[in-house]
Amino acid sequence: MLRFFLYILLIFSLASCSEQGDGSLTIRLIDSPGDFEKVVIDITTVEANLDGSWITLDATTGQVDLLELTGGAELVLADEQMPVGNLGQVRLILGENNFLVMDGTEFPLKTPSAQQSGLKINVNTTIEENTNHDILLDFDVARSVVSAGAKKFLLKPVIRVINNSDKGSVSGRVLPGEEIVGVYAKTDNFALATTYAGQNSADWKLAGLAPGIYTIEFDPGESSIYLPLLIENVEIISGENVDLGEVTLELK
Repeated sequence: MLRFFLYILLIFSLASCSEQGDGSLTIRLIDSPGDFEKVVIDITTVEANLDGSWITLDATTGQVDLLELTGGAELVLADEQMPVGNLGQVRLILGENNFLVMDGTEFPLKTPSAQQSGLKINVNTTIEENTNHDILLDFDVARSVVSAGAKKFLLKPVIRVINNSDKGSVSGRVLPGEEIVGVYAKTDNFALATTYAGQNSADWKLAGLAPGIYTIEFDPGESSIYLPLLIENVEIISGENVDLGEVTLELK
C-alpha cells in the first residue's frame, strides 16, 4: 500500500513539474495610419526564436490590410503555450500577394527580404513559467512604405515592439470626425505615443503606455478650422484601458 501511495505521489509531482514548465505567448499586430487607402501584406508563416532555435507558431495567416488595424483594432497573430526560455526574435514570412492602393489604383508592394529570410523583429524578453507574455507589434505604415520610382513601392518595415504585459492603454473617439487629428500621450511635454483619428475612423487608441500620469493632446493641425484640445491628468494603470469616451473639438 505504501509503495502504491508513493507511486501516485510521484506521478502527481511529475505532472506538476510539467504544468509549471511552460509560459504562454500572445502576439498582436496593430498599425499606425499611413497616407494610403490599403496596405495589404500576405503573411504565410509566423516564427519565434527561442534560445537560438526557430519555432513555427500556430498563427493567423493570409492577407492582412494593415490600415484596418487602427483606432483600437488589432489582429491576434498567435496565442499559445511556449517553453520557458529567451525569446530573441519574432519572424514574419510573407508571400507574394502584397500590394497597396493609392488614389484608387493598386500597386505591387515589393518585399524581397520578407519572402526569403522574413521580417525579423527583435523582442528580447524571457518566457517565464505560468506567465503570459503579451507582445504588441505596432507597424508604422507611413515610414515602412518607400517609393522606389514611378509607380514602384518597397516595404521596409518600421515596427515598434511593445511588451504589453505590464503596460496600459487609453482610447476614445474624436468628433466631428471629418478630418485627420493627431492624438498624443505626453509626459513633461514629450510625446511617448502617437496615433491618428478621422482617417478611416473617429476611434483611436494608444497602447503600450507605462503606468503613470499623462496629458492626452488632440491636434487637428494649423490649417484646421478646429482648435487643439488637451485632457490632463489621465492615469494609466498596468493591464487596464482608460476609455475617455467621445471628445468634441471646438471651432476656432
